[in-house]
Amino acid sequence: MSATTKKNTVVIQIKTDSSLIAKKSLEQSFSVADKSGNFQWVNATVESNAIHLKLPKDMQKPVRVRYAHADNPKSSVYSENGLPLLPFDLELH
Repeated sequence: MSATTKKNTVVIQIKTDSSLIAKKSLEQSFSVADKSGNFQWVNATVESNAIHLKLPKDMQKPVRVRYAHADNPKSSVYSENGLPLLPFDLELH
């Protein structure tokens, strides 16, 4: 898994043998933190093996991304083979 930040978008590349699909709404699935550690929910789209996160306008430098980070997380991203994307907490460089 790797991530790049371009303007107001974070693109996360997932290494998998099949494309990713969103089986449910991606609302409140991904959150991004700024350098002060404040997390905000972000809108996400899935394209092939990449997840595109649209950053809030007031976020200058994202430092961390979380997916399905909760006590009872909702999986919404799956491989075409039906396997769920596991929850993660990814530091951005």
